[in-house]
Amino acid sequence: MWVVLGLIANSFVTPMGVIGYVGAIFYLFKAFEVVSPNEDSTEVNVKKLNEVTKELSELEKT
Repeated sequence: MWVVLGLIANSFVTPMGVIGYVGAIFYLFKAFEVVSPNEDSTEVNVKKLNEVTKELSELEKT
């Protein structure tokens, strides 16, 4: 939508076209932030998995 706004506005008023393009770039970066992997979550998941594995091995011993 922002790219279309930039293309339409660029033909009438050039600064409005730039605003449309900047808006498109902003939302592209926001989308990248949403879909990029979170490195911290993998470390937390590994710790939780190790804890659950220890608990299971303790339960199997009894």
